[in-house]
Amino acid sequence: MPDSECILEFEAVDLVDPLYPAESLRAMSFSLRAGESLLIRPRLAIHEEKGGLESFPLADCVEGLWPCSRGMVRFQGRAWSDYSTREQWKARAQIGRVFAFHAWVNNLTVLENLTLAGCFHQLATASELERRAVEWARRFGLDGVPGVRPGFVGKTELRRLEWVRAFLLVPRLLLLEFPEMDAPWGVLPLLVQAVVEAMSRGAAVLWITDDPALMAEARAHGAVVMEAVGGQLKRVEENGK
Repeated sequence: MPDSECILEFEAVDLVDPLYPAESLRAMSFSLRAGESLLIRPRLAIHEEKGGLESFPLADCVEGLWPCSRGMVRFQGRAWSDYSTREQWKARAQIGRVFAFHAWVNNLTVLENLTLAGCFHQLATASELERRAVEWARRFGLDGVPGVRPGFVGKTELRRLEWVRAFLLVPRLLLLEFPEMDAPWGVLPLLVQAVVEAMSRGAAVLWITDDPALMAEARAHGAVVMEAVGGQLKRVEENGK
């Protein structure tokens, strides 16, 4: 899609995490247009700290939630700093994200979590959002959407329900941060197929994962693969070099 809209652009971005300075990425420049896919294979991006887990904040930087030390991140042609606060909220509603780790509001039910953004931005009625959520859940091999809080749902089911949330609002950008974590390998082809269909409708896709099998699946469907090496993002050719 050579003339398609640019959805995401990194221009000479330095991303520094003071907790893990050795993993800083510098001078990152790439763009994603509608229908395109990029997979970034990080190095040492996940840490176990103080009984919990943390990941390097690349995905947060994509959403304008983590400041870059230098450079510019643009979403749909505008730098995040050019959006008002309300505009940022609306823009992020167009990003379907799967988080590396726990990303649920614990005092809401799973269904309420899934429909929260759509109801807040009045993108559809609650009943329509619930209907879509159930359809996506079944597509990902679930019986439906639990009416209980996330703490009462198993990890493998919650991971697929995160996939549901990512696709629910017909996003312009899919931001998939280690989407394979806690998911049975047998259902990952269902995710890949959903991603391919979203790309055909004009969504851009950014995968962040180091899973070799998922990387191969993404590449087979047109993803460019880049790897964090020595503080730089470098393209990985199909032979792995």
